[in-house]
Amino acid sequence: MKIEIKTKHIKNEHMVRPFIERKVHFALDRIDARIDKVTVRLEDETKDSNRFDGVCKIEVEVHPRGHIHVSSHGESTYDCVLQAIRKMEHAVKHELDRRQKSSRIRHQKAKWSGMEMLVEVELLESMVDAINHN
Repeated sequence: MKIEIKTKHIKNEHMVRPFIERKVHFALDRIDARIDKVTVRLEDETKDSNRFDGVCKIEVEVHPRGHIHVSSHGESTYDCVLQAIRKMEHAVKHELDRRQKSSRIRHQKAKWSGMEMLVEVELLESMVDAINHN
């Protein structure tokens, strides 16, 4: 999993980057193999003022295909990042669960159609046997 961090007008960027990387790794550790890339964009919208009022946007590229986007606004750099990461973790798990349920349903349908064919074959065989005995 590749993590890309883009910041704009962020003070103490050298402290924020390792924090973001650590939190993203921790949040997605169990499903790392299914994620190609995570892009985190952190921007302070007030620019020159002493207080942070910004947005954190996260994009996740899920394997084999799919993009998940989340964003969060906050008045603290770390709170904004944590809130966005929580949203990202929930969205990614929801998407992967949805895909897994979808494939499970497809496999069950295939299994049932195979069983229905067996029942039809057995029914035809019994009909042929009945005809041959008469």
